[in-house]
Amino acid sequence: MDDELLTSLPEVSSVTRSKSQVTVVGKGNVVYAVISVLARNQIVANELRLEQASLDDAFVALTGSKPAN
Repeated sequence: MDDELLTSLPEVSSVTRSKSQVTVVGKGNVVYAVISVLARNQIVANELRLEQASLDDAFVALTGSKPAN
């Protein structure tokens, strides 16, 4: 699969590969957008896993430091 199929989507902010695994990071309806591209191009994913960022992840992304406990 050409990464450009995914990186061209406005919902996708990054695409990385590690061997046979493709990781897509995005926002909004990114899941629907990615699945739609896969279906249109007759690409079958062996496995899909969804992860949502936690509030701690958002804090670190915004401030650059971990919250105090």
